[in-house]
Formats: sequence, C-alpha cells, structure tokens
Amino acid sequence: MGHIRLGRLPKTQPWSGVFEVLESESLDATRLARATAEAAHGEFWAIGQDRAVNYCFWVLVRTATAARTSDFAAELERLGVEASNLTSGMAFVNRIAQAVDRGVRGRGQATPFTQIATLSLREVLSANLVEQSKSLFGTSLQEIESACRRISTQKRFGEVAKTFFANLMNRSIRFITDREISNHVGAAESISSPKEVQRFEKALRRYCDESAKIVEEFAAGWFSKHNWETNNDISEDATAAFTAYALEKIQMELREGR
Repeated sequence: MGHIRLGRLPKTQPWSGVFEVLESESLDATRLARATAEAAHGEFWAIGQDRAVNYCFWVLVRTATAARTSDFAAELERLGVEASNLTSGMAFVNRIAQAVDRGVRGRGQATPFTQIATLSLREVLSANLVEQSKSLFGTSLQEIESACRRISTQKRFGEVAKTFFANLMNRSIRFITDREISNHVGAAESISSPKEVQRFEKALRRYCDESAKIVEEFAAGWFSKHNWETNNDISEDATAAFTAYALEKIQMELREGR
C-alpha cells in the first residue's frame, strides 16, 4: 500500500478518475467512492487478506457468540477481555479495544487499515452495546451479556456486520483521499465551504452503507450456519474467507456506482 501511505496520490493513469472527480465543479461522493474503489482495487483486495483486519471482525463475531454460551465471562476471558468489575457499557467496549490492540500486534505488520478496522469495531460495539447495557442501577456483566445477546440473533448480526464493513470502507476511502480533498477546499474549488464538507462526508457514509447492504443477508446466514456447526465457537480462520468475500462484494458495488 506504499504510495497511498505516503500521503499524496500519484498522478498516474489508474488515479486519473479520482482527480477528475476532485477537479469537478462540486464533489460528488458517489463518483469519488466509485473512482477510488476502481483505482485502489489492489489495496482493497489486500485489506480483505489482512489478518489483523479479519481479527477485528472475528472479535465482533465472538463477542456476539459469547452471549449464546453458558459462561459469558469465560468466553470473554478467552478473547483476552477482563470480565470482572465492569461499571458501564463504555468500559466494556474499552476493554475489548485494549484486547484487540494486543491481538493485532501478533498478526503481522500494522497498517493504517488495521487502525481503521479497530475503529470500525469500536464504533459498532459502542452503537449497539453502550445504550442497551444501561440500567437504573448501573451496568453489570449481566446487562452487558443481554446487550451482546441482542446482536447474536441471525438477523441482527447481519445488520451489525453490514455496519462494520460499511464503516471500514468509508474510513478507508477517506484515508486514501483526504489529503487530496484538502487541496480542493475553497470558494472556487469543488468543496466551497465547511458545510459542503459535512454534506460530502454524510453522503459518502450513506453510499458506503448502501453498498455494504449486499453482504447483510449473507452475513446473517453465514453466522447462523457456522454457529450451529461449531456450537458457537467460530474460529478466526473460519472468519477469514467471509471477511475477504465481504470486502470484495462491497468494492464491486462501489465500483458499479449504484
């Protein structure tokens, strides 16, 4: 991912479509996502093969399945998450994030996309666990287990997986293009005001979410089937094929510009 990680995009033929969008009268999120997915096809393929990225999705899988077992705390310990003395849903998310930080270090050289995957995991868990685990008497492991159980149904897990991959792609596109976008902000540029920046960011998030919809039903079926086959013990290796498939399918949707 070398030239992207250095900052500025190369003005070579594969990236010409991206510069064409950036230099237009107004910045269109759909066109930019489509052009970026086309130009960065190799980079996005590599994300799908990244063990650390797959590990982040696997932690999401196992956090959900832990609530389907007879010993939630023990399953968390297997993930390296301390289950005692939890005081809030956010504290639980923070402990998972700390465990993930330790886990990704043992899965190859970190890339910017590793951090993007960890942020996507944290964002999904926060959105689905923090509010749901609150009670009038504080938060206990039991409330957190109940919140995790809610995302462990077939349908709900499909929705959560879709959101994880949508966040991952949205953040990846922003990482690749942000420095070039900053050169096109101004009264006479394709982004004329801070309000236009917000409009673009919102549109890009929406487009990535719509594109990720293609994996929602498949994720739900995959989760249900593998839980049944493994008795709620889906392995990290078993998750890798799905991670690669999901990112490939979303990238194809982005490139087709629907």
